[in-house]
Amino acid sequence: MFFATFTRYEDIETTINMLMYNSDFLLICVIPFVLLYNGERGANTKFNKYLFYVFYPLHIWLLAIAQFIIK
Repeated sequence: MFFATFTRYEDIETTINMLMYNSDFLLICVIPFVLLYNGERGANTKFNKYLFYVFYPLHIWLLAIAQFIIK
């Protein structure tokens, strides 16, 4: 994925800025977690279920609000 999205620019600073804008190459960071998966299902508690139902939309909203405040 990194090589598919990587484009060399005129200087290293511009290249790094564009990599931060197009963050598809960060997929590499997930690979260790996928390799650590042991095939077993995790704890199936009510807390875990609703934690993930609430956490994902909540953190997206917080990021959107932060972006709105910064701009």
